[in-house]
Amino acid sequence: MLDRALDGQATNRRVKSEDNDDPLRVLAVPIRRDGQIVGVLEVGQSEEDTSDVLTTLLLVMAAAYPVTLVVAVLGGVFLAGRALSPVDQITGLARRISAEDLGQRLNLMLPDDEIGRLARTFDEMIGRLDGAFRRQRQFTADASHELRTPLTIMKGQVDVALQQKREPEDY
Repeated sequence: MLDRALDGQATNRRVKSEDNDDPLRVLAVPIRRDGQIVGVLEVGQSEEDTSDVLTTLLLVMAAAYPVTLVVAVLGGVFLAGRALSPVDQITGLARRISAEDLGQRLNLMLPDDEIGRLARTFDEMIGRLDGAFRRQRQFTADASHELRTPLTIMKGQVDVALQQKREPEDY
């Protein structure tokens, strides 16, 4: 290891200590000054210590992962519910609006985002439909009134004509 470190290569290896049954992980790194190797730094650490740290990390991750997953799912459900609640409001109000009652509006105070613009566009559409239905009702009423007068006159003439007996050609 020392020869390799003196050649400029960092190396590591596993070493068994004579006074301890604990294996060590040893790293040898060359020390450079002005581009030349002036020495070697050799450090070691007990593999048992590393194993203990890794075991603790594994236990922490095993406990934290499910908790984090549950928190993330619950947070996602909560945020999705809050984000979609205006859509649910719009849907409920839209179901209550019918052709006979187009005077209702959503009138939701929403920010100027996609949902807010959707609600305002829906209100504008209902307004246009309300105007169209009113014009159609007015036209129907006007047409009905205009047709009643000539029909009444014709009915009166037919009644007068039928009051006296005449030949079929005269009728």
